[in-house]
Amino acid sequence: MDNNRRPESDDALEALEAVVNMPPKRRKKNFFEKNMIPLKGDSARIKRRKVIFDSCLLVMFVCLLVLSWVVVIDPWNSKRLFGELEDLYNQGTEISEPYTEATKPDDGSPAIPPTTTSIIVTRPLTHPELLERNRDYKGWLRAPGADISLPIVQTADNSYYLKRDFYRRPSKYGNPFVDCRVDMKNPTNIIIYGHHMSNGTIFTYLTRYKNAGTVKNSPLITLELPDGTVNRYKIVSVLAINGRSEDDKSRGPDDNGYVFAVNTPEFGSQASFDGYVRQIKQRSYVDTGVDVRYGDQLISLQTCIYDFDYEFLYVIGRLVREGESTSVPNVKANPSPRHPQALYDKLKQTNPYADAERWYPS
Repeated sequence: MDNNRRPESDDALEALEAVVNMPPKRRKKNFFEKNMIPLKGDSARIKRRKVIFDSCLLVMFVCLLVLSWVVVIDPWNSKRLFGELEDLYNQGTEISEPYTEATKPDDGSPAIPPTTTSIIVTRPLTHPELLERNRDYKGWLRAPGADISLPIVQTADNSYYLKRDFYRRPSKYGNPFVDCRVDMKNPTNIIIYGHHMSNGTIFTYLTRYKNAGTVKNSPLITLELPDGTVNRYKIVSVLAINGRSEDDKSRGPDDNGYVFAVNTPEFGSQASFDGYVRQIKQRSYVDTGVDVRYGDQLISLQTCIYDFDYEFLYVIGRLVREGESTSVPNVKANPSPRHPQALYDKLKQTNPYADAERWYPS
């Protein structure tokens, strides 16, 4: 018998002890455990790295959401909303007049000419429906040369609709609005503000009116009021101003110490009104040949443009008088419009109007 041979039971016991005492096999960490989830046993440095990594991911996610809203969702919502409102504005009841043959009365009177089928479109429900949706609604604005067909609103706070849509929901596109100082029941100058957006919406294409050809082909601005009144305005002037405040020295030099108050809603006298008209015609990119008299109603559309900081573009029209033709046949470019000083500075040109008349409201 081999005394050196161990009993089989001892071998089995030793094998069992080896298995029991074997250190557990470490499970391989996945990506999230390695990089994102702080675990027990991680060093302080690793935990700090994971927290920083998680924070960066969170910031990237929030930025992505904001970017998606600004670049995709908000523009899509704005276009969809204005499209729906325009569809509502354009809805109507079609009334057909059937075709009839020409007839000759028996009494010898002239023959009645034939009637061809025609469609008469009415919009009896448009304005009440828009008013029901928003009591601030003041009318529907159309400026074909700038692709504008939009509702306008008015409230006591000029900043309210800068970042709110027609339904008062947050939107950087806002909604075109009438200056709160304008009395829409008896206005002299209806001033309407709208954003210049990178996707070509709202008042972006007002810049097209700087071209004489655009004004000649589309010389009218139309404002349809909630009571159904349709006012048409001939374009008188298309001009740029420097919007810097005379008192705000932190913004740098203003227009030679002068800011033309083009957004003046009322005029205290005929002399004041005539001086204003001289200014807007002198500054206009186009000469439309449209005369303006004291007592005429004006409309002014304003948006931002970007030749220099705080620059604004105005398109100003005059209400078509009763019995007057709506055509504006003699439009031409103004060879030397009066610009703000900032533009002459940018172009490195001498301002020929540096000592010209300065008009102030009265």
